[in-house]
Amino acid sequence: MHRGRILRLPSDVLCSIIMDCRLPIEARSEARRLMSDTEQFPTSIKRLKASGPESRLSILVVTQWHIGDLIQTFPALRDLRNAYPQAHITAFINSFPASLLEGCPYIDRVVKGFDIDYNKTPLARLRFYWRAARTFLAPLKRFDMVIMLTPPPRSILLLSHLAGARKILSFEKGPGSDLGRLARLLTHNLGVAERTMSDRLRSIAPLQALGIPTSPHYDPISWISESAKEQTRALLARYGVSGPYVVFHPGCHWGCNEWEDERWAELGDLVQEQIGSRIVITGTQEEFPKARRIVGMMKKPAINLTGRTSLLDFVNCITGAQLLVGVDGAQTQIALAQKTPAVILFGADSPIRIGLQPGEKMAVVRRWAGPDFPGHLDPHCHLARGSCHHPDCRAERTLSKITVADVWAEVQRVIGDVKTFDVRRSTFDV
Repeated sequence: MHRGRILRLPSDVLCSIIMDCRLPIEARSEARRLMSDTEQFPTSIKRLKASGPESRLSILVVTQWHIGDLIQTFPALRDLRNAYPQAHITAFINSFPASLLEGCPYIDRVVKGFDIDYNKTPLARLRFYWRAARTFLAPLKRFDMVIMLTPPPRSILLLSHLAGARKILSFEKGPGSDLGRLARLLTHNLGVAERTMSDRLRSIAPLQALGIPTSPHYDPISWISESAKEQTRALLARYGVSGPYVVFHPGCHWGCNEWEDERWAELGDLVQEQIGSRIVITGTQEEFPKARRIVGMMKKPAINLTGRTSLLDFVNCITGAQLLVGVDGAQTQIALAQKTPAVILFGADSPIRIGLQPGEKMAVVRRWAGPDFPGHLDPHCHLARGSCHHPDCRAERTLSKITVADVWAEVQRVIGDVKTFDVRRSTFDV
C-alpha cells in the first residue's frame, strides 16, 4: 500500500478482522456501534505521508502480562530512549501496572490497552480491541515503528500493519502467543522466544535486531514522585515501622508456589530475634488470610500490610527494606531493580526465567527435583490460567522440600554480605 493512500474498511469488516470472529453476535453489534461513531473513529483512515528527516520519530512499544514482566522491559525501554532521544515513544501495556510508568523518562505516553483477565468475557475482549483499534488506526497517531517486547496477540500485529508502520519487530512465537501465517507481516522476525529465556533478554532482542547497544542490567526505578514516597512513609509510620525492616512476601496466585505458614512464622521469629529487624508482610488483599495466619503463629507479631499498599507503596516498601524474602513474583524484579538484597524461594518454575545478572544480589532457594513448569502440570493445574488454589494441587506443593534451615542459611549469608544498613533506603532513594 502506497504512502498517502486512503484505507477504507467497513466497520463490520474491521471488527471481524480485529476480533478473529470470536465474539458472539451481540458483542459484534456493540462493536459496530462503536466503530460507526465517526467523531471518535472514522471508518476512512488516512495513512499519513512519511515524516521528513527533521520530524519526530513515533515509536510504539507493546508489552503485556504482569508487574514483573513490565519491569523486565525497563532495560529495553531505557536503551531505546538512549538510541532515539528525540522520538515520541508510546507504551501499550496492561492497565493495572501503569502507575509504574508515571514520570518514567523512557516513555512519552502510556496506553492502558491490555487487561489481566485470563478468561476474558466477550465484553472484555471487545473493550481490548476497541482500545487497540483507536490506538493504532486513529488519524494523526501513525507509528513509524512498532516493537513487540513480548509476543503479541495476532490482532496487534494486524493493526500494526494496517496502520502503516514501516518497521514491525516481534518474535513470531512465544509463551501464550503464536502469530502463525501473520508472521509474514513482520519486517523483523525474531523467531521463537523459548520459555526458558528471561523476559529481560527477550525484551532487548528487538533492539539488538535494530543494531541498538543494549544491556540487561537494571537502572533503579528512580522516577517515583516525592509525594508517593511520602505516602509510603506515612503508611509505615502508621503501623509503627521505624528503623531497618525485612519484607516477607509469602503469598502467590498459585497454591503450588506457596510455602507453609508455620515455616514463614518460624523464619520470621529467627529474623526478629537474631537480626533485630521488624518483619513487614506484603501482598494482595486475597493473600491477607495467609499473612494473618503467619502473624498469629509468630512469637513477636509482624506488621501485616497485605491489601493495604498501592503498587507504588509496594515498590517503595521493598526499596526501603534491609532484605526481601519471598516466593517468586513481581517482588523479585522490584528487588533486583532497586538493589535490595533478596532471598527468593522457587518451586516448579525455573529460576532461569528471572534473568539474574552478574553482580545482582539475590539468593535462590530451590529443592524441586523437576520437571520444570509446564511439564509438571496435572489434571487440576490451572497455573497457565493465572490463578489456582485447588486443594488437590496444594497437597503437592513444589516448595514443600525447602526447610527453614535452608532459607535461614541464605538470609544469614545475604545479610552478612550487607555489612551496614544503607540509611538512604529509609527515604526510598537508590
